[in-house]
Amino acid sequence: MSYATNIIEGLGGTRKVARLLGLTPSTVQSWKDNGEIPAPRQRQLLGAARSNGLPLSADDFFQEAPPGRGRKSHSHHGAAA
Repeated sequence: MSYATNIIEGLGGTRKVARLLGLTPSTVQSWKDNGEIPAPRQRQLLGAARSNGLPLSADDFFQEAPPGRGRKSHSHHGAAA
């Protein structure tokens, strides 16, 4: 599993995270599908988790998935690999 999936599931799932941040569930689902949470949303998610007494730390955004699972390999900024 990707760090994004671990965080989202650990906070109660796609719908709960979407409600916490005032986003659509499809937006949060796309983070799980891509294996990444956009940097601007990471800070927002940390604040929402803290405000709601949910367990989340900045370190959680840097947890790698076990080898061969989770994080998808892709280039950044749309550049060709």
